[in-house]
Amino acid sequence: MEQQETQTDDQADARSHEDPAPDDAAAHQADDEDMQPAAAAASAPARKRGRPPKKRRGGTGVDGSAAPSAEPGPARAASISAVRSRAAAAATTAEATGSGSAADVSPEFKDLRALLAHAERLAASVTNTAGLVANESILLREYVTERDALLEERASRLRDVAEITEDYEAINAGLQQLVDERDQLRAEINRLQTHIYTPLKDRIDQVRLQAGMAKLPTLQDEHDARVSEYLQQRRSGAIL
Repeated sequence: MEQQETQTDDQADARSHEDPAPDDAAAHQADDEDMQPAAAAASAPARKRGRPPKKRRGGTGVDGSAAPSAEPGPARAASISAVRSRAAAAATTAEATGSGSAADVSPEFKDLRALLAHAERLAASVTNTAGLVANESILLREYVTERDALLEERASRLRDVAEITEDYEAINAGLQQLVDERDQLRAEINRLQTHIYTPLKDRIDQVRLQAGMAKLPTLQDEHDARVSEYLQQRRSGAIL
């Protein structure tokens, strides 16, 4: 019964030393270095007596019984406690500062921080662009209002131009008609004066001369007399 309990303790101790935790690796190594001189000292008398040394972990003695396992001493417990304290302090410092060396930061966290920085820049760019779009929209509305006002004014001016053009064409047509009538009257006057009045006046003047009378005044003399009479009446105030 005692032999089975000893074997069970040796197997548990062997399993605990096969896969040590990452935090206790340094403590196990330091404890092994401390226990090596003691193991050498314990095996030295056995060599002198001509007996092989007993195996420490998981081994058997000369008689086939399991060798007693070495119990962890106070030095090993203190070393493990110190390593764990240093690891906890390092973790606390890293969590408090939120940063570590380049070797401690994983590539995923580096990519995440780069993506976050890029996202912040994009957000700022979007905000600035949105402000520019708002300003451009205001300017666009002002331009549209001004364009509509100009279109309305142009339509009004075009209507005025159309009316003015119509009046101009009407006046031009009337003017041309008056010119034609004037030319016709001048032609008629010339015909009457040349072909009718002048021959008749010449005959009258000839008869008047034979009768001892003066010639009749010419049309130009009559015109000049009428103009002189008109000016005289204007000077006297008879005609306003």
